Amino acid sequence: MQRRDAVPPAPFSSVGLSATLPRQFWYETSKQISPVIAVVSTCLFVFISILIAVADRLRRRSI
Repeated sequence: MQRRDAVPPAPFSSVGLSATLPRQFWYETSKQISPVIAVVSTCLFVFISILIAVADRLRRRSI
């Protein structure tokens, strides 16, 4: 009988030439230093920051 906690998560258990997106991200961030990851994370950070600032201003305006 196999223990359930010993089973690897499905997104990381692809075999062969096709790699799942989480596995590809893990490889990109841990094995290769890619500027694409830095650009995407910076864009997401800026976008979320702008959304938070707009939401805060809208909330203050309604009070």
